[in-house]
Formats: sequence, C-alpha cells, structure tokens
Amino acid sequence: MYILYDSVVSGADSDPCSDMIGNATSQLISALNSTDMTPSVTTETIEASNWGPKRDPLIVVVPITIIYALIFLLGIVGNVSTCIVIARNKHMHTATNYYLFSLAVSDMLLLVSGLPPEMYYHWSRYPYVFGEAFCMIQGFAAETSANATVLTITAFTVERYVAICHPFQSHTVSKLSRAVRFIVGIWILALCLAVPQAIQFGVVYERRPDGTILDEEHAVCAVKRIVIPHSFEISSFVFFLAPMTLITVLYVLIGLQLHRSSILARRDKGSVRLKNQVHHKKVLHVAASSSPKNRPVGAMATSRTTGDATAHHPPPPPPQPPHEEEEDGRKNFARNAQAKAAKHVVKMLGKGPSYPPTHTHKVVHQPVEEGS
Repeated sequence: MYILYDSVVSGADSDPCSDMIGNATSQLISALNSTDMTPSVTTETIEASNWGPKRDPLIVVVPITIIYALIFLLGIVGNVSTCIVIARNKHMHTATNYYLFSLAVSDMLLLVSGLPPEMYYHWSRYPYVFGEAFCMIQGFAAETSANATVLTITAFTVERYVAICHPFQSHTVSKLSRAVRFIVGIWILALCLAVPQAIQFGVVYERRPDGTILDEEHAVCAVKRIVIPHSFEISSFVFFLAPMTLITVLYVLIGLQLHRSSILARRDKGSVRLKNQVHHKKVLHVAASSSPKNRPVGAMATSRTTGDATAHHPPPPPPQPPHEEEEDGRKNFARNAQAKAAKHVVKMLGKGPSYPPTHTHKVVHQPVEEGS
C-alpha cells in the first residue's frame, strides 16, 4: 500500500511545492515500511526492580556468619542448660524460674527457626530455596517467639511490681500455680495471634506488569498477601509499644519504691541504734544506783547475804508494746519481700533487652507486599 502510494506521488506533475511534499511523503512511507509494528517486551520492566548482588562481599559475609554461628551455639547451649537445670531441681520450681524457662523456650524457637535461614540469606539472597511451606512456618515461629517473649516479660514485670510495691498482696498473686496458668495462657495467646501474621507470608517472585513471572530465580520469602489490613502496625502497637511503655513505667515505680525502702531502712537502723544507746544508759544508771557506795547500811547487809544479784545481773530491757512488735514484724516482712523481689528483677533484666532489637529488626526490614 505504501509503495503504490509512493509511485502515484512520484508520477504526478512536478513543481517545487509538489516535489517538497513528495519527498516528505516518501521519507515517511519508507520509515513506516522499515518499522516493525509487532508488539515487543522492552527491557525496562526487567530492570525496573534492582535486586542487587546475590550476596555481599566476603569481607562482610564471613564475619557475620561467624557471629551468627557463635550466637546460635551459645544460645542453644545456654537455653537448653537453663531448661534442664530448672526441670531437674525441685527447689528451683519457683514462679521466677518458670518465667525464665518460658523465655528460654521462646529463645530456642527463634534461634532454630530464624538464625540458620538468616545465615543462608547472607550467602544467597535469592532465589529462596526452602519453599512456600517453610516460609510460612518461619514467619509463624518468629511471630510466636516474639509474642511469647514480650508477654512473658510483661507478666513477670507486673508480678514483681506487686511483690515490691505491694508486698502483702504478693502471697495471693505470686503463687506458683498462678504463674503456671499465666505462662500457659501466654503461649496459647501467642500461638493464636501469630496465625494471621504467618498466613500472609509466602514466596514472592518478580513479575511483569501483566502478572506473569519474569524470572523464577528472583524469589524471596516476604509478605505475599494481606489478610488483615494494617496487621503489622497493629502488631507493633500491641506487642511492642504498649508492653514496653507498661514495662518502663512499672520499673520506674519499682526503682522509686526500692529507693524509698533504702532510705527507710537507714532511718530504722538509726532509730534502733538510738534506742540501744538509751537502754544502755539506763542500765548503767541502774547499776550505778545499786552499787554498795550508794546504798544504806541495811541494804548493803542484805546485798551481801543474797549475793547482790541485782548488781551483777542488770535488769532486762523493758518489753515493747504489742503494737510496736507487730509493726516491726510487718516492716521486716515487707523489707525481706522487697529484697527477694529485687534479686528476681536483676535476674530477669538479663532477658529484657533481647526483645526490642528483634522487633525493631522485624519492623525496619518489613517486606513489601507482592506487586506493590
């Protein structure tokens, strides 16, 4: 069609204007004839997403692998040892140690399910070779471990707050059976709340605009589908911001209470010392008044016949009134309960900092939904 039109134009009467039009038309027709009109896929879609290298340089990967391996070995050995020691020694079956047992189990779950795939990721970022099922199991284990860790630390913090700030209520709250029920409920809640997060994970491929898979080598484990809108934001608030705020406030109150208790303990020691000094002065005064020099002649004769027991055995200190003894007992009980609770807090604080880095890493490196 284009060639026929070109011949018709060439055969027309020639004048300058027609020659100019004919030349332009001929160039347009030749350009159309030389153009391939079939649709083609450009390379812009292929290069649209920058996957980067499959792994970092060895100078980065090797140290990270060594550190991860040490963390894995030390974590497994330490947590397994903790569980064995607590399980085999009945005298260690306390509420605090049960909370530590729960934290050790959650740490092992995170180490076993998360650290080996993370080590492999640094050596080969893509493709993801573990499959769809393992991707979901990995996400489920990570979410369960994170949920159980933060809920356990929160429950323990509340219990320690009651034991330190309200020691007389700790006997009804801080019971072993109650701690066991709390831990079982924590794990059931952690498992249930991890399911909606886990089913959103899957193997994500790079796709063309029409939805077809571009390259199966470009596959990663990431968020594949959105089941609950804003689920990660809700999880960040429920399992990170709210618990960490509560834990911080309670530990501040615990610290203030311990500070006040130390001040009161110093005051009590000072008052006891003052009472002892007053009593000692009274004893000296009684002993001086009962000496032979200060007695009449008849009293001296009686003292010689009876052995002067009063001079050699000063009278005992006057007994405290019943209400003062009861008050001292309450103070001693509260002080002992606070001292024990403070030791448990120090023991538990070793587990506290383990959760924020884990959750922060999850939030910062949150994968993007497929197709976005």
